[in-house]
Amino acid sequence: MVTSAKRRNLWALGKIGFGSFYSGKRTDLLIQTGYKICVPVYLGLDAERRKVNLPEGDFVTQIYRINLNFLFSPNISWYNFAQYDNDTETIGWQSRFQWIMKPGKVIFLTFNSPVIDPMERFRPEVYEARVKIKYAIRF
Repeated sequence: MVTSAKRRNLWALGKIGFGSFYSGKRTDLLIQTGYKICVPVYLGLDAERRKVNLPEGDFVTQIYRINLNFLFSPNISWYNFAQYDNDTETIGWQSRFQWIMKPGKVIFLTFNSPVIDPMERFRPEVYEARVKIKYAIRF
């Protein structure tokens, strides 16, 4: 594993792993990088590849992720996460807005797009939006 400190404005991590997988062998490769564009904006990229060799056959899984986060204040943040995998050839996206009114009193607004097929432009998709209120009562 090779890494730089995540506290820096630009950081990177590279990791290779080997091991067994059921009756075969697995090789993992992970590359991550992050960049603090300016104080409230963060961009992160991940690429993960797993190659599995089995007597029944070989396969490769690849997952690509992107994060775009905005930290407006210590109490207000907006996180965005998109992921693509080569097995389903789809993109999933989640967006979460968080407002901490006081410790123990938090409001979340989330938006999920579980599946987007980039090659099917005219197919209707399923989208979800939710509001979650977390309120701690202490006595």
